[in-house]
Amino acid sequence: MTGFYPTAELVPRDIFEISKGNVPGHELVTITSTNPSLTGTSDIWDVDVPLVPPTGAETLEMVTTGADTIAGTGAQKVTMVYLDTSWNEQTTVTDTNAGIVSITTTNFYRHQSSFVTKLGDGVSNANNIDIRVAGGGAIRGRILAPVSPAKPSNTTRASHYTVPLGKTVISVTFYADSKKGDDADVELYVTNGDDGIFTPVFPVSVYQTNNSVVLKGSRQIPEKSDIKAVATTAVGPVKISFVLQMVLMDNEQVNNA
Repeated sequence: MTGFYPTAELVPRDIFEISKGNVPGHELVTITSTNPSLTGTSDIWDVDVPLVPPTGAETLEMVTTGADTIAGTGAQKVTMVYLDTSWNEQTTVTDTNAGIVSITTTNFYRHQSSFVTKLGDGVSNANNIDIRVAGGGAIRGRILAPVSPAKPSNTTRASHYTVPLGKTVISVTFYADSKKGDDADVELYVTNGDDGIFTPVFPVSVYQTNNSVVLKGSRQIPEKSDIKAVATTAVGPVKISFVLQMVLMDNEQVNNA
C-alpha cells in the first residue's frame, strides 16, 4: 500500500482499507458526541459542564438507578475504555446494581468511552448511568437515558479523546450539526502531548444546518494529546451534535514514513 505518509492525502479508498484492517499500524477511530441542551459555552458531551481532565490517578464509581441492575430489564453490564497513568488503553467491565458500585481500577487517567455490554429484557439502559470519581466526585462519562424505546442509548457520546501511548493522529475529519432554528459556533481543541495547554484547530459555525471539515495529514497530533470539541451559543438551550473521525497511526509508522 502507498499514500499513508503523514503529509499524504488520505483518499476514500485508503480509509476503506484502514477500516478493514488491511493497513498495518493504522486504525480508524470514530467519536460521536452530542450536547442535548447547550447554553453559553461548553464541551460537546452528555454533561452540561466542561470536563476538567484529571491530573493524576483516580478511582471511579458507577451510578445507576431503577431497572439498570444486574438482575433488571435495563443495563446489566457496562464496559469502560480508558487510559491508565502510563497512557496505555485499558478496559474494565462493571456490573450495575441500581446504586453506587466501585469500578475495579485505581489507575484511571482518561475516559475514552463507556457502553452497555449486557442488557436484560429491554433494548437500552433505563436511566442515566454516570461514571464519576469515587465519593460523588466529577463525572467522567455519562450514558444518557433513552428518549424512547425506539431510540436506545447504551453508550457515552462525548467529543473527548486522548491519543494513547505509541500512537499519532495523522488525519482528522469532523462534522458538526444543529437542529432547525438552533445555531452555535463549534471549535476543535487539542493539546501538544501532555503539556495541558489546549489550542484551537479550526472554527465552524452551524446555523440550523451542518458543516464538515477535513484536516489532512499535514497536521499531526502526537501521543498523550487531549482532543475536545467546544460549542458556544448566544441563544439556548440548543442541541449540537459532533462526529470526529481520526486515523490513528503507530509512531513507528510515522517515523519510518
